[in-house]
Amino acid sequence: MTYKALLIGRYIDLMRPMPKLLRRAGFEVDVITTAQGYNALKPVRQVWVATDAAQLLTLAAARSCEHYDLIVIGDDEVLLQIVGSHQSDDIKLRLLPVCSVENFRHIGSKVMLSQLLEAANIPTPAFSVVNNVDALKSTLLQTLYPVMLKNDVSAGGAGVFPYATGDNLQEVLSKPLVFPLLVQQRIEGDLLDLSGFYQHGALIHFSYSSMTQFVGTALGPSSVRNYAQLATVSAEVFELLRRLGQVLGAHGFVNTTCLRDRESGQHFLIEADMRANTWVDYARYLGDDPAIAIRQYFDSGRTLTNPQPFRIAYPKQLVVPYVYRLTAKEILTNRYRVWGFCRDVGKRELVIKRIFKPLVCEYIKPWISPARWKQLQRVIAKIMQV
Repeated sequence: MTYKALLIGRYIDLMRPMPKLLRRAGFEVDVITTAQGYNALKPVRQVWVATDAAQLLTLAAARSCEHYDLIVIGDDEVLLQIVGSHQSDDIKLRLLPVCSVENFRHIGSKVMLSQLLEAANIPTPAFSVVNNVDALKSTLLQTLYPVMLKNDVSAGGAGVFPYATGDNLQEVLSKPLVFPLLVQQRIEGDLLDLSGFYQHGALIHFSYSSMTQFVGTALGPSSVRNYAQLATVSAEVFELLRRLGQVLGAHGFVNTTCLRDRESGQHFLIEADMRANTWVDYARYLGDDPAIAIRQYFDSGRTLTNPQPFRIAYPKQLVVPYVYRLTAKEILTNRYRVWGFCRDVGKRELVIKRIFKPLVCEYIKPWISPARWKQLQRVIAKIMQV
């Protein structure tokens, strides 16, 4: 049987792995997007290109009335746009990856997520919510441990600022803080990704990886992760994610981040964005294939059980790089054995866009005149045309 999925989003990098994953799970995939590079989304059946965010929402609302077995929202901006729109609750429920109208409130909100987790006794770092500068000053002067200041709506490490006793308070206050602000205890430990797929609040699949390298600072997006087979993951984590799905009313992909305390080993949830991330399909390299799990759910209603069998044909742990976030030098030198993870990257894109262009910018641009650089840019643009 072939199923039908609709993918809606504005950013190619976030949506890139989804069509291939869903095709392997037995879906025909349609796409609604504002992105101009939608040709990178392969394989898809049909693409509707919106001119702006408003038209994207109009197209999404219209297409949601068609028969799709799964609708996937690709990024936080579209999620928030749908939640804040004047569309009916029925249309919002068809589009959003949640089970009920009550679940709308936590979508895109760090404050609401922390409050929900605390109310459900799901481990999350201690936190407080402040609504103005005076309350923030008072809270920071009284805090006895390092904290993270988090704007309620933000992604990719933006809008997140560290603070510890002794730091320059005025410097912190000069940051682009937006109220209400989440003041969250900073736990020393490993940053983990526990992202998964849910249906009707039930856990269908998740992956377990620690983030080891980042783009820019440790608050930026990760570029290298260390994955572990689900067979090696503790029952505590399975139960944690099952409870999370129920609390969120999760009905789709959830981008889940947690901290594993360095001393106790306990897992504390800190993020649960209601969308997939760019790493959504990498667990297949350890035999924990999300496509198989999704297909089995739609065929027979099968959910994830614990313990999972150890897959002897696959590694117990595996360091996995994300080629789109590595430098040209790292790709050329096969850093982290990245060549083995390039099967889904076109050779033309890998050679020209990921290697040739960055090296030209780094080694040639500083030595030629602005006029010559403009000429060279035109040549590069012509070479890069698909």
